[in-house]
Amino acid sequence: MGSVSIVLPAYNAMPFLGEALQSVLNQTLQDFEFIIIDDASSDTTASEIARFAEMDSRIVFLANEKRRGVAESLNLGIEAANGTWIARMDADDVAHPRRLERQISYLEANPELILLGTNVGLIDAQGRQLAHRLRMPTSHEDIDALLIGRRLSMIHPTVVIKREAIKKVGGYRPEFPVSEDHDIFLRLAEVGRMANLDEVLLHYRLHTSAQYDSPNHARFPEIIAQTLRRRGLSAPPVLTHRQRRLGLNLRTGYLVRGMLRRLSRGEVGAATELASLARHLVRKHLARLRLLWNERRAPS
Repeated sequence: MGSVSIVLPAYNAMPFLGEALQSVLNQTLQDFEFIIIDDASSDTTASEIARFAEMDSRIVFLANEKRRGVAESLNLGIEAANGTWIARMDADDVAHPRRLERQISYLEANPELILLGTNVGLIDAQGRQLAHRLRMPTSHEDIDALLIGRRLSMIHPTVVIKREAIKKVGGYRPEFPVSEDHDIFLRLAEVGRMANLDEVLLHYRLHTSAQYDSPNHARFPEIIAQTLRRRGLSAPPVLTHRQRRLGLNLRTGYLVRGMLRRLSRGEVGAATELASLARHLVRKHLARLRLLWNERRAPS
């Protein structure tokens, strides 16, 4: 199997950091280096990383003197990496024991791929299951179309990316501090193929201290405008009916995650509002399907 560098940026990651690190060390694929970047945390994150680094020589501990953010921290970790593949991991999630084994095997069997994500399950702060599966599209065409359409189609901490492809597109861009993942996915799509494994290989944690941001507040219009200019397009491609259905499902899933987060904070009013919006999306989609069905049934 090809060499793997796991890159995990951490900022005030307690109390979830230990479980995240242990889930990586427990992988069935054991031949990897584990690069962890402490982004000038003010809690005990740095000492927790140091404790694990003393126990396992595969851990490379990097520390920022001042906070630099996710994008710059990732670039620092990637610059230090030696692996053919860069596996992303977040400090509050839990990797399935066979995550790396399954992803690297699939990438080596499909050499045209430079980027591979997976489905996720959703868990809360106590590790209780909130949702069995948040399902992602599997084909390059669907992933790319939904990304351009400002819709969720890859989960950042699930991805494994070819290191030379990251360097080819210039790495993560710090000017997009919230949506650095969406931006790099679109740039990577222009130099190679992407896919998602239709398996749950990561438990994605929802909790009140995490940072979650809506696509409407993440400079998405600027990212999409730049993508269209690079590709010589005047407007985003029109989604197929199947892609629109998939996009609706993903948007609804995003709303459900937001609803669960707000419920965990006790924000019942905001959670109810998101639930209403999700119902509206579903009803709107069903109405569109009924219209299409009636048009097909109508005599010509």
